[in-house]
This record gives sequence, structure tokens and C-alpha cells, in this order.
Amino acid sequence: MRPSTWRLQQTELLAVFGFAAFLVYSWSIVISFYELPSWLHYLSLTQLAAIYGYMFIVDFAECLLLLVATQAAELLLFRPLLGSPGSVARSVILIGVFLGTAMLRLVRFEYFSELEMFVQSEVGWWAVAVVVAGTALTVVHRAEPIRRLLEGLADRTAVLLIAYLPLTAIGGIIVMARSLA
Repeated sequence: MRPSTWRLQQTELLAVFGFAAFLVYSWSIVISFYELPSWLHYLSLTQLAAIYGYMFIVDFAECLLLLVATQAAELLLFRPLLGSPGSVARSVILIGVFLGTAMLRLVRFEYFSELEMFVQSEVGWWAVAVVVAGTALTVVHRAEPIRRLLEGLADRTAVLLIAYLPLTAIGGIIVMARSLA
């Protein structure tokens, strides 16, 4: 494999990881802000730091899992398209639809009392997500401007890794310090 090809693959992986990190970390931070006012009343600063430390570590693991899953999908489902451009756009669609669907379900079924309805609608909800993903993948495969737009979005969200990765490292240090104490 030529070095220039490897660098291209690294930048593509970084863009996909950055897009996943943008969605996962942002969602976690926004959701935690709903609980933060009550946490401030009964948790110490070290306990808050531990909560965020664990949150950032789990977010990082989720992003790695999403990256591996999208690359496995790229190899298994899109093998005929491997030489063609658009792997970043396809990965952005898969991550966006999967995480978007999960987020919508969490917003829609917010309370434990709705658990039965949540479980009953599981198959239909994800079937719609598969249809949406398939349609979006078809459109992106045929529409160059949309593909470029998604690739640009992934590149721009990867810049946020400058903040997310140090927060994860600090979270790891906090978690290790708590484990050793």
C-alpha cells in the first residue's frame, strides 16, 4: 500500500470518527446539562468530575465501536463500491441514521411508564431507520454534491476532536485516580 493511500485512509477514518464523536459527545453533554442543576445540590465537585470522566470514556468507546461498525459495513455491504469515492459519506449516513434514530427514540420515550410502548414499537422503528438509511445511501451514491456536503461535514466536525480527546484523557486520569483511591 502506498503511503499517500494510507494517509488518505487515515484522514477518512479521522473524519468518520470525528463525526461520530460530534454526535455522541454533544448528545451526552447536552443531556447531562439537564441533570446538572440538581447534581450541583447534592454532589461534590470530585463526584461531578467523576461522572463526566466516566461519560467521556464511554463516549470514546462508543465512537470507536461506531467507527469499527461502519468500516465493517463498508467492507461487507459496500464491497463493490470500495474503489469508488464516498466511503466517508456512506459512513456519515450510517452513523447519522443510527444515532439519530436512537436519539429520537430516547426523546420520544422519555419515561419509564412508556417502556411497554417502547418495546412494542422496536421492530417498526428500526425498520423505518433501515429504509431511511437505504434511501439516503442510494441518493448519496448518485448525487455528487450531497456526497461532498457530507464529506465536508465530517471534516469540519473532526476539528472538534481537539476538545473531545483531551476531555477524554482528563476523564481517564480522573477515573484512574478514583480507582486507585
